[in-house]
Amino acid sequence: MLCRLLGVSRGRLYAFLRRQDRDPDPEHEEKLRWVQDVAEASDQTYGSRRMTRALPALGYRVGRHHARSLMRQAGAWVRHRRRYRVTTNSDHDMRLNQVSVFARPRH
Repeated sequence: MLCRLLGVSRGRLYAFLRRQDRDPDPEHEEKLRWVQDVAEASDQTYGSRRMTRALPALGYRVGRHHARSLMRQAGAWVRHRRRYRVTTNSDHDMRLNQVSVFARPRH
């Protein structure tokens, strides 16, 4: 009856009640702090794979998906590096003063 009233399945309600009975895990909070510290020290460049290699070095057994969920809970995000693009075509037969970019009239 309570499940229907709340609009959730019975399994979800019991899972919620089981989670409420647990004591807070101090190791989990410690892992979250380490994830935040590692992310800040790396200038937000560590993803879940690199974080998975960093946390065991600190003494925590963590898999990739656990590292990803820890990063999500800690608010750590990844700054992706931009791809280097070549914008200059140096493969030409013209001398420097004949290149059309430099031959524009000045305003």
